[in-house]
Amino acid sequence: MAKLTNTDYFSALIEIRNKLNEYLRLVDKGKIEFYKEIALKLRVLFCKKSGTQPLLKIISDNLGIEIVVGMEYSLLEAIDNGSLHKSLAEGLFFNQTNNTLSWFEKSEYEISIWEAIEKGDIQYNEDSHSYKRLIEVVADKMAAHIDSEIDDKDLILHDKSLKLLGLPPAQIAIFDIARQTIKLIDSIIDYHNNQKEYEWIHKRKQ
Repeated sequence: MAKLTNTDYFSALIEIRNKLNEYLRLVDKGKIEFYKEIALKLRVLFCKKSGTQPLLKIISDNLGIEIVVGMEYSLLEAIDNGSLHKSLAEGLFFNQTNNTLSWFEKSEYEISIWEAIEKGDIQYNEDSHSYKRLIEVVADKMAAHIDSEIDDKDLILHDKSLKLLGLPPAQIAIFDIARQTIKLIDSIIDYHNNQKEYEWIHKRKQ
């Protein structure tokens, strides 16, 4: 059985980067439905599937690097750690923190990118949603397959009555993740090809 090389993985990474760029260009022209195709590519990069590690994880392991992203305390986290008064949470039904657009900016603390996509950074009423779960729901239940039933907890973030910047929160998050992912891919390629250093790429200790 043929075994993929690091060159093969980088070729796949570049292809995905190019397609994400193209899909976002179409989205900017008003073709919002391409969020499904974007989610399919993000699933390959960030989500384990049928025993296969995410592509970004495979490449990170091959290069011996860790990817870290910047985090800010959410409203609820700040209340829990005593930074803010608990009264601020009264009547709060929707809260999103750690927007991926701030992943590579100066932040309060840093964590692994794999921890970041697992965090419940979108809160709606009593439910928390991770970016990973959001990607999987769109990719697996709305794109690769059209499921007749989707959990109400997952579907609520696609509700057009709950709009941010004119779009449901799920779609906004997918587009934001894609834009930051392109930046991340470009930096990994630059790191590999030109030994360029980036604050969010850490060489693993031997």
